[in-house]
Amino acid sequence: MISRRRFFQLAGLTALALIQSSRAGRVGAQSDWRSLLIHYRNGALNNYWEENGRRAILASHLYAGIYIRDGLFWGPLGLEDADFGWDCYRWFAESQMENGQIKSAVPLSPEQADSLQTHDDEGSLLFVIASDWLARARRKIEPERVVRAYEFVQTHVVDDLYLSPPGAFRYWLDTMQLDVSDALAHNQGLLCLARRAMVNLGLADVNEGNVTAAQRAYRSFFDAASGYLTCGKQSRFATAQDVSALFPEFLSRYLYNEPILSDEMVLAHVNRILGNASVFSFNRTLAGIKVLSSRSGAFLSPTWFLVPGLNREGNYQNGAHWSLYSIVMLALAYQITRSEIYARRIGELVWNELAADPHSKEFIVLTPGAVGTFDPVRSDYTWNALIPIACRWCGLTS
Repeated sequence: MISRRRFFQLAGLTALALIQSSRAGRVGAQSDWRSLLIHYRNGALNNYWEENGRRAILASHLYAGIYIRDGLFWGPLGLEDADFGWDCYRWFAESQMENGQIKSAVPLSPEQADSLQTHDDEGSLLFVIASDWLARARRKIEPERVVRAYEFVQTHVVDDLYLSPPGAFRYWLDTMQLDVSDALAHNQGLLCLARRAMVNLGLADVNEGNVTAAQRAYRSFFDAASGYLTCGKQSRFATAQDVSALFPEFLSRYLYNEPILSDEMVLAHVNRILGNASVFSFNRTLAGIKVLSSRSGAFLSPTWFLVPGLNREGNYQNGAHWSLYSIVMLALAYQITRSEIYARRIGELVWNELAADPHSKEFIVLTPGAVGTFDPVRSDYTWNALIPIACRWCGLTS
């Protein structure tokens, strides 16, 4: 396994090994794509790890260490296993920094330590939210660690907006490089959840007014004239379309049954991105949705990303398709409307990803001339275990 930063360095110098997955002439019957959902769970289970008798889950076998998004929260949450979640949680709790920050990734063995760096990303927000999930599942947490993590979070907050400094590694879209400090919709949504978690836990005197203020700020990302949540506010990504901007909304509705955005905002965002950032296969089925794109749905400049060679148009985080975020976005729309169009689009995405090769993909390339290709090394990605959960939550499966 290699560190994420080392992989970025290598990827900038070498071409990805892409293979074209074979496609059926059409998406099968609805029952067909539903039967494939189990592969998302199986892919996560393939990343189970044990080190000196301690359990963990990898993002995939490509990366060294346990990453906070996959290993602490999305993996155990998708597997619906609070005991496993608590085991993973301990790795991060015990490695908390003096300033309260929770690391992006922690080594599973001493020899991995030098390859993993601490980045100023959403890790501390996720730790606070996961603490509440585990506490509600009657698992023991250490309140003082949660308070320290939240206090670190608060060092980023100005007027109830969560501000990320310039540079890369600011949230899951970690190669996206902010040119100036900016508030990002995804992180702002997580701030809403972190404050809700603190209220539930009764810690640090966080109150309903604090939650409401963060929620109001999250809603402020909605551009009513254009009908979508902007990625940011001040940086070169201010007007970009970010599929994952809706991910915290799903979490709030799933974990707390608490909408933050109005249904109208959610549907406007989904429909706009479906309309201008969808890419179709030769058989006219949906091959993917650009996870990040311009206001018009175009690819962004590779120079805006860490390792431009990895982020060519339609590749990696510059407009490739990331299953988790696209399907969760569509599941939100289906839960609100029960419209068959969203169900059909989810079915097409699942079928095109898994029917020929039953391993979940980290991302699928949407570059013209290479649409639907993927790197076979980047398979069995842990956080995709949340996809079956989203499909069940929205009413598409039982």
